[in-house]
Parts: sequence; C-alpha cells; structure tokens
Amino acid sequence: MTTVDIPPDWHPTTAWPPYAAQFTLPTWITVGFESVVDHYLTKTDVPLPPRRYWTIGSTAHDCEQIVLAVQQMFLGTADTPLGTTLCNGPRSVTFTIEVIRCVPTLNNRGQAPAGTDIESAAVNAVVDMEILMDVATYFDQFNSGIVVTIDVIPASGGFHGVIATYTATL
Repeated sequence: MTTVDIPPDWHPTTAWPPYAAQFTLPTWITVGFESVVDHYLTKTDVPLPPRRYWTIGSTAHDCEQIVLAVQQMFLGTADTPLGTTLCNGPRSVTFTIEVIRCVPTLNNRGQAPAGTDIESAAVNAVVDMEILMDVATYFDQFNSGIVVTIDVIPASGGFHGVIATYTATL
C-alpha cells in the first residue's frame, strides 16, 4: 500500500474538526503513518511501542513511542526545495518519524549497565533505522524521489531512539 492508495472505506478520525478532511495534508499524513505502523506489524517481527500518533514540531521523549511530526511545508519539489516555484506549483512537506525506546540506565546503586545490555538496546535502534529507510516508499506517491536522513536521538532519561527526516513532494 502506498499513500496514493487510500482505502475506499477509510475515514478520518472523529476527533478531527469537520473541515479537516477537505485538505490533502491531514489525510496524506494519517494514511502514510498508518502504512508505517502496518509495515512494522505485518512485514517485520519488530514490536512497536503502543504509543503511536502524529503531531507537529518536536515531541517529548517521556515514554516508548513512534511519532510522525510535520516540520515544514513549502512550494517546490523534494529535490529542489530552494528553487523558485509558481504559487500553483508542486508542494512538498518535511516531516520526521521518531521511534523512542527504553535504554539501560544506572541502577539504584549508581552502577552503569553492562555493555551487553547497552548493545542489546542499540540493536533495536539500528533495526529501526533500517526499517525507517525502507518505509520511505510509502511517502513517494509520484515515484519522483524522496530525501531521507536518519539520525540517532541520544539517551536521556532512560530513553533513546532514532529520528528519520523525510522531504516528499505531495
């Protein structure tokens, strides 16, 4: 399933304002994000955190979660974001997907976790990186290409993760 293949029985959540379904971006984001979650659940054996949502801007890293966050929308294409474009030209969006997972921390006596425990937690993040690269296809509805970078979110407060930044033409 790609984001261009919106299921005929799909409807926006009732929590949306009534006018939201008239716009392209909310549906595009929702169906794309559902495709990513579905990819994890049906095409891999990698468990996803139960907290799953999309939003705008930055997110709190206070629990395990997967979040799509819209960062920017602009006139132009993903491959030429700074090029001059007519007002009725193509639109693109930059968004992130973060997968936040638990990471071992100091124990109650201030002892560092074992290296094997740290490595085990790192495996999840590296696997998430690979999956987030694979799911870019769900956001390239015109097969025109998509810009993707994936970085780590350093450990803090018992959580770490990865953040994939995508720029796609709508």
